[in-house]
Amino acid sequence: MQEDENMPKLMPSNIVSEVRRVLNEEVGRAVPTNRPYLTAYQILEKMDEDMKKRLLRERGYPGKHAKRYSAAASIVEKALRLLKRDLDPVEILETSFIQFYCHGHTAIDAGNINVGLYRLKRR
Repeated sequence: MQEDENMPKLMPSNIVSEVRRVLNEEVGRAVPTNRPYLTAYQILEKMDEDMKKRLLRERGYPGKHAKRYSAAASIVEKALRLLKRDLDPVEILETSFIQFYCHGHTAIDAGNINVGLYRLKRR
């Protein structure tokens, strides 16, 4: 996909439907009594490949060494805030000794030791 360099960056409102799709897809894979929670890092990894590549290119890889405040996973987290009414209360995962992988990138340490865990409310 050819992109115009003057094209505006993807914003949370541009990716909210894709974030919802990822969360819905995960519910479909789980047993109803065992609905999974996902982090913004995991949601980013499961997003449509073109959208994920664009988000990573525009915002940079997420994590502790991102060198940016609004790296790709931060934009996913902001999109999740737009879905707040449709989500269960956010749970927190303490991430000492946990690393995430994004787009075949080497292991990423979370940017914050506490990360949110998200899932859609039961229908």
